[in-house]
Amino acid sequence: MIGLGLIVGLFTSTAAFLGIVMNFLFLFGGTVSVNPLYLILGLLVLVGGRNSGTIGLDFYFRKYVSPKLFKQRQHR
Repeated sequence: MIGLGLIVGLFTSTAAFLGIVMNFLFLFGGTVSVNPLYLILGLLVLVGGRNSGTIGLDFYFRKYVSPKLFKQRQHR
């Protein structure tokens, strides 16, 4: 699900954070391999997550769903 979220571009920041957590679990489990490199790449994706709304499904999610979820009350 994390990889699918990153590929499709939906909930990119959440998927990147969960990918980093999963990578830490692999590191703590004793697997070294290329996980430190993937950890650094995951941190870069997480930092760049604010820009994820320009390409991918996050753009449409923020544009159409976010105003419906967070309606602002108008004062009379």
